[in-house]
Amino acid sequence: MSLDPTQLGALLTDATLREVRRAPTGLTLWLDCPRRSPAGAPLPPVQLNLMGVAAVAVSYDGALVDARPSQVAVPEGARVGDVVPWPLGAEVAIQLNSVHEDEDLALAPQVDWQGGDLAAYRACKVRLRLRAPERAAWPGLAVDAWLGAGAVTARSGGEPLDLARWQREHDAWWLHWAEHWDEDPALPDLLGAGPDLAIAPPARLHPVPLRHGCPDLTYRPPAVPAFSAAGATCPVALLAPLQAWHEGLLGRDWMRMAWAFPHLDQGLRHRAECIRGECLGPGFGRWGYAHGVEDWWVEGARAAVSVRGVEHVLTFDGAEDRAVCWRYALRCRGGVWSIHGFRVEDLEDALPLSACS
Repeated sequence: MSLDPTQLGALLTDATLREVRRAPTGLTLWLDCPRRSPAGAPLPPVQLNLMGVAAVAVSYDGALVDARPSQVAVPEGARVGDVVPWPLGAEVAIQLNSVHEDEDLALAPQVDWQGGDLAAYRACKVRLRLRAPERAAWPGLAVDAWLGAGAVTARSGGEPLDLARWQREHDAWWLHWAEHWDEDPALPDLLGAGPDLAIAPPARLHPVPLRHGCPDLTYRPPAVPAFSAAGATCPVALLAPLQAWHEGLLGRDWMRMAWAFPHLDQGLRHRAECIRGECLGPGFGRWGYAHGVEDWWVEGARAAVSVRGVEHVLTFDGAEDRAVCWRYALRCRGGVWSIHGFRVEDLEDALPLSACS
């Protein structure tokens, strides 16, 4: 029985890819997925059968989100001649039927089509992106495979695997680990500590109120301008989403942040709720004050802007100011530029927030 791809994506999270085989009807992916039987017995791999494969591609792009397309070079030996046998390792991230992800294929600087083309891929009912990790042999290069098919079925242990059973086994796996984490008192310390915590750039500390040993969600960061680009030579259209993102975070304007950094698989309100949940949840305690454009470029529908500034960060010991550089990648959609992603680099110098005012 064909599976509904809209319900399949979450079940493939954290799966590892054993191999890809050709089948009479298309391609079969052999996957080790997070599944657990009610009795706790190990379960055999999942055979994900892609039927009516109409498009197969391998894309090459920069590994960094702000990599410049014209500077992406594919070294000798890095090109993938065929996805069978699978050449990119088991640790792949699988995205299914994502318009947001598919945009990366359309804008990739180099794509090798092993079957079909972009139009054929977009027309497929089942679209998979297999994101391979950056390989040590080719640093700075991202190599992804894209598979487009008409339908998908699943089997495990020689039997058909329906979504209801798969979901129960998926939930049992996560429940088992949740119970394991609850029983291990040392785990929070292991998750919260790391060798890089001891290597921090110079910082300026501020006292910050705590509630029950946790950062106080009512805490408000210093009320200084969150964005300034005086003297910048880049187009104003590139700066608009960056200003909206920084000022929106400071003012908790989630809709403005959603406009600045949209997700093509989500409506604006849904995106705003996701941003709110992140900013008042796991991501609470970081505010960025940008005060100068370092560099920028535009190539077609892709662009990047790097801005320097100060990140005001809450810690359990107080709040501190860190000098950072945000490197934003942008995309032009319908004539409007918006954020596609960003990364943050720590700088060695410590700056007061007064530098942003």
